[in-house]
Order: sequence, then structure tokens, then C-alpha cells
Amino acid sequence: MVLMSPSENSQRLAKELGCIGLAGSVTETADLETLVEKALDAYGRIDGIVNNTGPVTKGGLLDISDEEWHRCLDLVFLNVVRLARLAVPVMTRQGGGAIVNISTYSAYEPELKFPVSSALRAGLGSFTKMFSDQYGPDGIRM
Repeated sequence: MVLMSPSENSQRLAKELGCIGLAGSVTETADLETLVEKALDAYGRIDGIVNNTGPVTKGGLLDISDEEWHRCLDLVFLNVVRLARLAVPVMTRQGGGAIVNISTYSAYEPELKFPVSSALRAGLGSFTKMFSDQYGPDGIRM
């Protein structure tokens, strides 16, 4: 197992669990590349990925700045796309794998108190379905 978080928490937990931990951000492609490289160097394969990010900006629906919408897009949606781009070739070569995206109920029952999360995670749900349609036949589940 390889863990990554922006704080040192993943490194501490990894030490307790006897696995690999690194500090990094899912919003940075270089950090995602390092995550994949560490997994391949240590284990030679990637069987599963769990994407779990947040929290995202809250506020009035039209009060949230473009900068915050873009920051949250990187945090809850594009990180999944970017990591899938890196992992799918590996999973294809090894005959399959699984990617789990932790989301929220508000992706399907949107709430005004969670506008960014509701909107972006609904998009994540759509991406997940399309990904499954395309890569499921190759044994890669999302």
C-alpha cells in the first residue's frame, strides 16, 4: 500500500502499517506520478486505487470565485482523471484493477449548502460511469 496526503499524516500512518507514505497533493501531476512510481518500484503493480479528497469550498451558489471553482475541480475531479491516465496502462498490462472514488450523497441529491461539491461530484459520477463502460471490458473497474 502507498498512501499520500498533503500533510505528514500519511507518512506516520504508513510507518504504523508497514507500508509507504509520502507527502504530496492530488492536484499536482508530478506528485501523482511519484505515487505511481513508488507503487511500481515497491510492488511492481497497481491493483487498486482509492481516491478520497476534500473538503471543498462552501458558500452562496454565485458567490464562489472562479479561482475556488477551479481549485476544487482539480481537487475532486481532475485528480481522478489524471491518476487514471497514469494507472490504466499499468492495470491493462497486468490484466485488471479497481479504482474507488469516495464521493458524497449530494452528487445525486444536490444541496445548496454544498454547491461546489454537489456539482463537481455529479460530474465525477458521470466520468466514473463512462470510465466503467470503456475500461470494464478490460477488467478495470471504477
